[in-house]
Amino acid sequence: MQKDAAQLAQPLEGEALRRAVFRKIASLRKIYAEKQRHEAQQILARNKEKSAVWLRGQADVDAYVLPKAKTVPPYKAWIYLMRNELAAETGRRMFYTDKTGETIPASDSEEELPGNMVMDGIHRQQQDHVLQGVVQEFGKKHTVLLILADKLDTIIATLETRLQELAEDEKGAGSQSGRQASLSSSLQPMDGAFCRRCCTFSCLAHHGSQVKPQHIQPAAHAATDGSSLCGLHCWRQVASPAGLPAVSLFKQLAQRAGQLASTVRDRIVDREAALGHGAGSAQKRTNDQDPPPAKRARPSESSQDPLKDFRSAAGGHSDGVAAAQSPGSDGAASKRCSWPGLEEEMYQKGLATFGGDPCRIARLIGSPSASCQKVHGRLKAEGLLLPALGGAGPQSAPPRKPAFIPRKRNDSKVASARLAHPSTQPWPGYEPCQCAGSCGKDCSCLASKNFCEKFCGCDAACAFRFQGCVCQSGCRTKACPCYAAGHECDPDICQACAPTCEQGQHGGRPCHNMRLRLRQHKRVAMGLSRVAGWGAFLQEDAKKGELLGEYTGELIDQAEADRRGKVYDRDDNSYLFNLNKEWVIDARQRGNKLRFANHNVDPNSYAEILMVDGDHRVGIFARRDIPAGAELFYDYRYDTMHAPQWAHK
Repeated sequence: MQKDAAQLAQPLEGEALRRAVFRKIASLRKIYAEKQRHEAQQILARNKEKSAVWLRGQADVDAYVLPKAKTVPPYKAWIYLMRNELAAETGRRMFYTDKTGETIPASDSEEELPGNMVMDGIHRQQQDHVLQGVVQEFGKKHTVLLILADKLDTIIATLETRLQELAEDEKGAGSQSGRQASLSSSLQPMDGAFCRRCCTFSCLAHHGSQVKPQHIQPAAHAATDGSSLCGLHCWRQVASPAGLPAVSLFKQLAQRAGQLASTVRDRIVDREAALGHGAGSAQKRTNDQDPPPAKRARPSESSQDPLKDFRSAAGGHSDGVAAAQSPGSDGAASKRCSWPGLEEEMYQKGLATFGGDPCRIARLIGSPSASCQKVHGRLKAEGLLLPALGGAGPQSAPPRKPAFIPRKRNDSKVASARLAHPSTQPWPGYEPCQCAGSCGKDCSCLASKNFCEKFCGCDAACAFRFQGCVCQSGCRTKACPCYAAGHECDPDICQACAPTCEQGQHGGRPCHNMRLRLRQHKRVAMGLSRVAGWGAFLQEDAKKGELLGEYTGELIDQAEADRRGKVYDRDDNSYLFNLNKEWVIDARQRGNKLRFANHNVDPNSYAEILMVDGDHRVGIFARRDIPAGAELFYDYRYDTMHAPQWAHK
């Protein structure tokens, strides 16, 4: 027993000491950790809102728990759009995020159905390049088309149709190689690309060809300045002697006329001086009392015919004038010469544009074979020369535009049809009619309950043409025909409202029914909504009835809107707005900040669809006075069965 005690009293050495130290350290750490845990529980029990943090080797420090902050709502990227535009892509595959946060594809039947929409859109050129390259190498076999349809996510019928269109395009391009065969074929691409409703080329808001009016009032054309020449072959140019530069006929005649006037003046002075020396005192009576007409001094023989002296002073240039203006010279030559097809069409186009002005027509043609002298001779021979240039063509007395165009008031049929239209149903879209003259019962505008607009093919005396207003009170009540019909005033039709378009020059009372046209809206900003997600906030005060802004987005048809709407419903949001029976506005990817305005059963603003230059546009107006900083709401007109949960708040 004593031997064991003596062994324990001996100090540990070597490996035994190292193990003992490790065991002691572990034991102390365990004890210290238990002590810390016990003290922390006591502190948390005294103050539930406090916690304790211990620093190594220092005393405990009290730390406060930060308040919980709300997470930022999800935000989807979008592109600003000033005006409505046709959707660039339709029918492409769409995705949505489920409750678990996973992004999955969405379609009408949970399986994406292929169709012909995949060949349209911004990737159309790429798809055409792939399609042509594969068919060129492997042919149009059914197996090849089947593989292409599977890879391009479409159907075989769509590929066959597209291949036929590409073949027709290549055939048409081959026939038009080199210079265009005619002026009409040259102007056809530009003429089809010009939009009369937007006055721009390659319009992004309208599709298809534009309807041209059947009757256009010709404008009165003024002749060019007679003192200037259009070129070396101008019809005003007179050939000079050899070795001398050509001088304008008008300048030569002016110089000769000045010399003739000076000569006549000198002769009169000399004659009066001769009479004064021979008469003496009789000269005074001659000055005091004029002689009788029969007794007056007769002018010299050379001055009896001033026109003859003027022609003789011109030095034979009158013959040059006759030669330049006679139909037998250039006119006969113009008839005998055969202009190429393009020059001939350019001549006809210039005649319709500039009238009988040879200088402008020759400058338009720009060909040596159709010089100004030849064009002048042809116009002279055809009787189409402008009156100011010595002609007596049909433009000598241009018809005046009547101050009042009588018309038969049949627009009541359109008004009655519009009054009978249900307020809950969208309006039909406007398409310009192609009627010749006045419209009848077969007019497409009358069938769609729309007025004929200035873009229609009918004439201005059409019975169904919208006539505008002549208001002097500001056009802010239903007493204004435009305001009552849901039209914004058109400065081309409403003459009293036209000065409002000139900034700072109203010329009377300003028109308040052109706010969408003139973009007279308020400033709107986006921010965190107190209802759900993001919201739109007004940055300046607005009075009742004032325009807050325009709801813009992509224009899609009803079928595409139904397809997109099912995907938007899964995300519990919607950016679709029914514009009319043909088009729906989608502000999901492209729009403005009014896309963030939320729904409310008691909103402070309302949406109204107005007709502006033949287009339906959505304006957001103040329902009551709204202070700056207030969030904007308007009624989405949700169905109670399908409205989201936040819409019931």
